[in-house]
Amino acid sequence: MVITTSIYIYAAVFLTVLFLFMLIKFILSAKNKQKIKEYQGEISKSHSRILKLEVRNEKLQHRITELESLLKSAHIHVPN
Repeated sequence: MVITTSIYIYAAVFLTVLFLFMLIKFILSAKNKQKIKEYQGEISKSHSRILKLEVRNEKLQHRITELESLLKSAHIHVPN
């Protein structure tokens, strides 16, 4: 009788520990998924900023080329 009671106690403790482990694993998994979503959002925003800066850079490069052409046509020396 004592042996079966202790087996039930060990089984209950084991199942409790297993349940707590699975619960903690689930909570950590949910937190990690949330962090990944946040990082993906930050990456998306950064990528958008980079694309805008690239467009702006191209416009500025084009404007520089136009101004250099204008200065050359006016025979003004342009330093490198």
